[in-house]
Amino acid sequence: MVTPCIRYLGAKKRIPSHFWSLLLIAALSCCATSQKNPARGDFDEALQAAVEEALAADGQLDDAAIAVTVVDGIVDLSGTVGSTDQVRRALRRAGEIDGVRGIVNRLRVIARQAPSRWLSEALQVLDDQ
Repeated sequence: MVTPCIRYLGAKKRIPSHFWSLLLIAALSCCATSQKNPARGDFDEALQAAVEEALAADGQLDDAAIAVTVVDGIVDLSGTVGSTDQVRRALRRAGEIDGVRGIVNRLRVIARQAPSRWLSEALQVLDDQ
């Protein structure tokens, strides 16, 4: 008579069924663990260069204030821009690149204020001297 929790291998070798479950779980966890694919890293670097080039080509973006990183096709834009319109432009430019799987927006809007009136008057006085 064979009990449900024991499987027989050969004449006298018995292996409990929970062993097979553990073995299956271990095998699946090894398969699920993804290691960084070197080819994917090269693709990410090329994608990063393409996004940086697209941002630099747009004359209305201050690309020096935008940092671009790419991991597995996901583009991360961080830094500061002058307006929400520049945020939209940067996101649109990055999204136009083939191979971009998604975009993480970490851009912050920092309004560039005109110099105050007393500062501009002081500069005018200095220029007159």
